[in-house]
Amino acid sequence: MKKLSILFLMALTLMLTSCAKNIVTNFQENTENAGKLVVIPNKPVFHASITLQDELNRDVSMLIVRNKNIKTLEVKNIPEGLYKMELTYNNNELRPIKNNVFHVIVKKDKTTNKLIQIPPPSLGNYLVWIGIVAMLLFSSI
Repeated sequence: MKKLSILFLMALTLMLTSCAKNIVTNFQENTENAGKLVVIPNKPVFHASITLQDELNRDVSMLIVRNKNIKTLEVKNIPEGLYKMELTYNNNELRPIKNNVFHVIVKKDKTTNKLIQIPPPSLGNYLVWIGIVAMLLFSSI
């Protein structure tokens, strides 16, 4: 029984800790007529991919991050203009992969902050996790 409680505490610790990171990257090397974009989700986002596409010049599209755990994302040296930002993520919930599209205006020598609201898990997700934990606890008795 003591081993089970230690195992349960270790699993609970792993579930409650976050591996999300504050990521800083460059859109391009040229700093002329460029601004900065900071993406801040209300909670960490897991398995996220973010792309930026210039709305005026549709040929300019760039994958910023792919399959990363994000707490905050800072993208430097973005040319001035209107961009479409696409955020795709999967927080290991029962829902399928989510895809959100936002429009962002980047100005020269300015920082643009984009706050993103990530919806909470559904009630069904909590019920499944409670069922899994209950099966693990009662199967060892």
